[in-house]
Amino acid sequence: TMKGARMAAESSSLIASGRLDLAEEQIEQSLKAFSMSRSIKSMSLLNLALVRLAQKRWPETALLCREVLSTRKATPEHLSKSGRLMLADSLLEMGDLRGAHDALSGLYQHRLSLSEALNLLRVQTDYLSRIGAWAQLIEGAATKVALAEIMPTPNAARVQALLALAAKKTGKPQWAEWLRRRVELLVDVRELATQRPVLWELWEK
Repeated sequence: TMKGARMAAESSSLIASGRLDLAEEQIEQSLKAFSMSRSIKSMSLLNLALVRLAQKRWPETALLCREVLSTRKATPEHLSKSGRLMLADSLLEMGDLRGAHDALSGLYQHRLSLSEALNLLRVQTDYLSRIGAWAQLIEGAATKVALAEIMPTPNAARVQALLALAAKKTGKPQWAEWLRRRVELLVDVRELATQRPVLWELWEK
């Protein structure tokens, strides 16, 4: 069990550093090794899901997350929350809005760490934009912008761009212009809008 925990932790570090091939090898060894701890297996499965998410292999990500979440009683709360976030993320990319909503709704019952709250905001913002809930998206904009500021740059740009679009659609032009200019300082807006075509509306000219 200690060896499995160490291997799972090492694979998490490899994923964080972008060394996905090495992380996948480490995870494979961890999954093949015997362990009496279900949480170690769940951690390894979620690490593999994280690799698949980075590789944009959405169906496999969703399958792995559902496997972890299927054993609720044996899955620690922090792993369950991570699994739900990744499941919602992958289902959104697959266009399964109902499934993403169900995955997100299970998170509101839990107290979230800062990292989990940031991930939830990113996924929730994406979800609300896809269903056209612009008024709900722009609610608490000041708090959402403050949280976006401590996200990695690509995530910060996407969240603020979607907030800008929500502001534009709900009659808040000053917010829309301010947020749009912030996004322009962070990323190439053409690349951002290519990833989320709905954002072209911010840069129609």
